[in-house]
Amino acid sequence: MVTGWKRLRLGHIANAVAVKAQQPVLVVKQPPAVAPGMPLGRRILVATGGSPWSDIAVEHAFSLAQTQHFTVCLLHVVSRRRWRGNDAAEEEGQAMLARAEASARAAGVRVTSILRHGEVATTIVATALEERCDGIILGSRGASGWKRLMLGNISNAVAVTTALPVLVVKRFVEV
Repeated sequence: MVTGWKRLRLGHIANAVAVKAQQPVLVVKQPPAVAPGMPLGRRILVATGGSPWSDIAVEHAFSLAQTQHFTVCLLHVVSRRRWRGNDAAEEEGQAMLARAEASARAAGVRVTSILRHGEVATTIVATALEERCDGIILGSRGASGWKRLMLGNISNAVAVTTALPVLVVKRFVEV
């Protein structure tokens, strides 16, 4: 696990590349441990939060799942600040997962759905490990500089805290 200054630098570099890249960015800190004879990448976690950038990540995960024949683990995290006994936040999360499941079925993608409560980045990392996922796919709005520091950046936080490969997908707008 990378900590301290190295963690901050890795986060800074990964975020800077993801912000400027015109393609999805794969952050790999170490080669994944694979048992002999076992294929890599059979189960991928993708987090959905209802934003346009998380919707793009879900679409990208389904597209990859179709071509690479892996299972997708859909995750929606209800943050603590939204939860506070708010059933509407949980219902909204269930509805997002149901829409994504329907898209997966239409695309012929095997999918499991999970709704969790907690701090978003930490819960994504913990769930990926608990579900024995080989990697994580996340959307990013591409915030940089002060905006990233002030608003936070889930994809950046996940990329620097997990040992799993993280694919960061941005929503590109045609000009």
